[in-house]
Amino acid sequence: MKLKFLASLFFVLAFTFWPLTIAKADPNGLKVEVYTFDPSATPDRKAYTLCESGWTSVANIDSDFDHDNAGIVAGCQGDFVLVHYSGYITSPRSGLVSFTNWSDDGFYMSFDDVPVIDAWTLKGCSPTTAVVGMTANASVKFDAWFYEFGGGACNRLFWGQDEGTVIVPASAFSSDVVSPPVVVTPKLNKPFLLEGVVDGTNVDLTWSRFIEETPIERYAVTWTYGG
Repeated sequence: MKLKFLASLFFVLAFTFWPLTIAKADPNGLKVEVYTFDPSATPDRKAYTLCESGWTSVANIDSDFDHDNAGIVAGCQGDFVLVHYSGYITSPRSGLVSFTNWSDDGFYMSFDDVPVIDAWTLKGCSPTTAVVGMTANASVKFDAWFYEFGGGACNRLFWGQDEGTVIVPASAFSSDVVSPPVVVTPKLNKPFLLEGVVDGTNVDLTWSRFIEETPIERYAVTWTYGG
């Protein structure tokens, strides 16, 4: 005789899904202040005479001033220019991240007020590299200074990520802290009107949609039977 019963069941998704993460960032990039300084000495990292025509923001740090800007540095003038960048930087992954700056002349960069790159000296367009531990989607206070004393002028910031060594993209910089990721968990509909029929060594399970027109999910099912 067939025994019909409603089993005691525990339902688990039979397929794997990755929760969606959504991070919100201010798209305005980095704040920029541009100054001119007395050519009698190299500048300190501080405010001097504000350049009225200078840039006020940038998407990222990727400037070959001689090639792309006719030698004009940050919208100001050709020589004796100091540029201050400030905002936040966010890495898409956790772990050690290498940063390389190519600059002519000096460059200085800190994360959360801790020095990362210090190449504050007269030099041609050449690299300086540092390695920093970062946490995915966690904003870090970003502060950098660059100066051009005379001659050629460049300032480009690269990092090493999964795609190799590339210019730090605009998506990594923001003028405000990036909000923590919001985890969105897909909703799972439980089976409706679940029935089990034992026929010898076989068990047949049937169920219906909880709401019409909604998908019937796939499940891994365990049960106990005591009689």
